[in-house]
Amino acid sequence: ELDVCSSDLDPVFSLDGVQVGQGGDEPVRIKELRLRVDFFKSLLERGPVFSELELAGVRLTLVADDDGFRIKGFGGTGQMADLNWLFDTVPHLEVVSLSDVDVAVEGRNNRVRIRSRDGEPWQILGNGERKSVLFPVYIVREGDGNSWKNRLHFTGSYSGDFRSDDFLAKLYLNIPTLDLVNFLPDISIAKQKLNTADFSSEIWLDVKPHEVSVIGNIELGSILSQQAAGPQALVDHGSLQFRYTGSSFTEGSIVIPSLK
Repeated sequence: ELDVCSSDLDPVFSLDGVQVGQGGDEPVRIKELRLRVDFFKSLLERGPVFSELELAGVRLTLVADDDGFRIKGFGGTGQMADLNWLFDTVPHLEVVSLSDVDVAVEGRNNRVRIRSRDGEPWQILGNGERKSVLFPVYIVREGDGNSWKNRLHFTGSYSGDFRSDDFLAKLYLNIPTLDLVNFLPDISIAKQKLNTADFSSEIWLDVKPHEVSVIGNIELGSILSQQAAGPQALVDHGSLQFRYTGSSFTEGSIVIPSLK
């Protein structure tokens, strides 16, 4: 169902019960979608420029395989739609809000859910160039029931288009303990295929024109290899601190001050 109204000359499009997908696979479902188009900026850009995007009741499934991640219902990764239009409009967005999100991630060994909690939407808010980011993401593993203890923190601020040289950002990411083997292609160490590799991390990102700084702490838990007799422990615990500095994400150097 599509509803169109106007607010201060800006058209506002509201859709209910959106389903998107290909073939007979599980579609992406969105209970409510609201888009506000900036009338004057759209005239200047000669194309639609969205100032507000609100999604509620988002349901989709991500599948991890040897080629990376794909959205169920969209075929392979190479069949994903061109998202340049979305990247073009992101710097103009003043409000992005996602609520009631439930994303199933089908890993190689088990399934986890990435969810939002009632009253804690994922948001990007701003008025002008600077945008603030607050994504309280909860990761629910099989057997956790309705536990909300595993929270991924993604906060900070940014301005501009991340594809351009004038992009600015200060972001913080805290990842709770996850099993890397579940989400990546086969990993081997010393010709031994890994069965489990628990991983958690904190990352601070600072981006300025021609200057990128990434500081991170990585904690490794139980790392097990697959043996004929059963899983064998390779590492009980490990930690790593690193710092990357450079003129871009591809041109720089990394320093490891601590490795245990």
